[in-house]
Amino acid sequence: MTSEYEQPRAEPRDRTKLLWAAVVLAIGLMIFALFRMGDGTPRVSEVRARHILFTANPNDPEAVQDAWERANAVRNQLEEGASFTRLAREHSDDTQSARRTPGGDLGYHPRDTFADQFEEYVWEAPIGELSPVIQTHYGFHIVEVLDRRWSPADQHIYEIRQRSIEELGRERLERTQPGAEETEEEAPE
Repeated sequence: MTSEYEQPRAEPRDRTKLLWAAVVLAIGLMIFALFRMGDGTPRVSEVRARHILFTANPNDPEAVQDAWERANAVRNQLEEGASFTRLAREHSDDTQSARRTPGGDLGYHPRDTFADQFEEYVWEAPIGELSPVIQTHYGFHIVEVLDRRWSPADQHIYEIRQRSIEELGRERLERTQPGAEETEEEAPE
């Protein structure tokens, strides 16, 4: 029996749904944050290069020769220490990249973005090295590789290649040294 002063007890509220909604929301926010930030490594390899482009009508041999000569003259100035940025702004027919800082900057690009000859150079050349004059269907280029970002897969392939090259070098060196050859009788079993 309840007295008139006692209040009837209210049923406790079930807050498990609210708790689970908060947990799901927190997990969702963490997944979103991880997706946005990533782990800092690129998913695909990218290269950053800059260039100075000299275009010419491919049907006009004189114009092609003139563009070739202009490209070589500018390359000679670069070899003598002239500013790539200044020469890109003054001479490049690619006005979009010439205005960027550093001049001629193409930004980061994944593999298979550029014309074949250009592509081969930017992925094989040492960073900071000035290219010879490269001819593509766009014209003549002077290229400098500024940076490369390797994906984990490409980095692994590169390391394997380097180890293979080192191992082959060691084997060749061992073969050329006197006394390195063992006869079948001397070979350990």
